[in-house]
This record gives sequence, structure tokens and C-alpha cells, in this order.
Amino acid sequence: MQNRIKELRLKYNLTLKELSQQLKNIGFNISPDSLAKYERGDRNPKIEKWQEIAFFLVCQFLTYKDMKKSHLMISNLILSKMRLIALKRS
Repeated sequence: MQNRIKELRLKYNLTLKELSQQLKNIGFNISPDSLAKYERGDRNPKIEKWQEIAFFLVCQFLTYKDMKKSHLMISNLILSKMRLIALKRS
């Protein structure tokens, strides 16, 4: 599966370690090594990890205007994360 993690990471001038730390800061624990494997396609993460990465990239880098246009998408990502948290607790 082709992904754009590396393209977007480089677009925002982030190293693997920085992206990993930024994800950790908002509650998503994905190591730099795992991110590198995802970028190369050596490893395919579970859908929850894709959602975590997408959530971060969307929320961190969209402008207010873009966020307004993408409100539904962002809301769906937040709801997905909340469902995951609820499932883990049960």
C-alpha cells in the first residue's frame, strides 16, 4: 500500500524522531522505527495507527480556513479516537 507519510513529514520539515515525539505529545505512541517501516512499506500498521497519524497531520498543519472546510473529517477522526479509547477501556 502506497502511503504519503514520508512526503508529508518532509513537507513539514520533521525528522522521524520529531514526528514520533509530536505524536507522543498528543497521546499517540508510535516509535521512530515504526514510522520508518510504515514509510518504506516494510510494515503495515493497523487502521488505528493510520488514524492516529492522519489525525496528527490533519490537526497540526491545516489552516483555520482549511479546518473549517474539513470540520466533518476532523470530527470523524476525533470520534474514531474516542471509540478506540472506549474499546480499550472495556
